[in-house]
Amino acid sequence: MLVLISILQREVSSLFSAISMLIACLYGWQFAKKRQDKDL
Repeated sequence: MLVLISILQREVSSLFSAISMLIACLYGWQFAKKRQDKDL
């Protein structure tokens, strides 16, 4: 049971880091797009 919990924790933490990376990428992309629009 303890092993299952540790595996689950690892999966959740990796999933969380992947999601936060995705959000950061989307945010940076939106920011870059806004700056490009201003330049044009």
